[in-house]
Amino acid sequence: MNDMHITFSDALRFLFIGLLPFFLLYVCEKNFVVSLLKDIGIIGISLCALLIGSIFYFVYKGTFYLYFVMRLQDAFRRSSDNYRTYLKKQYVVDYRQAYNLWLQVKHAEFKDLILPLAKEASGIHLLYMSGIITAAFALWQFIISKGILAGLMAAFTLVFWISAFLLDRFLEDFEFRLLLSIEEKKLDTYVEKSGIKKRE
Repeated sequence: MNDMHITFSDALRFLFIGLLPFFLLYVCEKNFVVSLLKDIGIIGISLCALLIGSIFYFVYKGTFYLYFVMRLQDAFRRSSDNYRTYLKKQYVVDYRQAYNLWLQVKHAEFKDLILPLAKEASGIHLLYMSGIITAAFALWQFIISKGILAGLMAAFTLVFWISAFLLDRFLEDFEFRLLLSIEEKKLDTYVEKSGIKKRE
């Protein structure tokens, strides 16, 4: 998917993902959140949420998405390619190099599509991250109570992750078609500039 662009809309997403744990805490431990709200106020919680959300996003993107989601997406490509598996077949690259190569090509060849693709990718990342947070709360609730909240949050986790995975796959299919629309000689030019070798 897309690389990281920090815009006002990104700040709103950071705020949302940072507020989600506070909301779930309110559902699970209402008194704690009410007490916290009295201590630091709405502005304090909002600033904390923005900080938590922004840090969480970059940690998530550099670890969970890069090392787990991408590999899982590639593993499910047995009968078809995405841009990473295709580039790995054509050039001497691993999945991270293929990802970076596609970012370089995409920003050079499809400038008009960068913003729409970034918006769609941000929504997908939001679903993945929401799933991580609800999974953590589901585990916590299962350990302390094994009640209905644990099951409910586990169900939300599955909905978030399955939706994100499928939407991610659709987006990668579209980006793969964009890649195939580029002439091979032009693609080779980008590859040579990156110091990457073509497979024999």
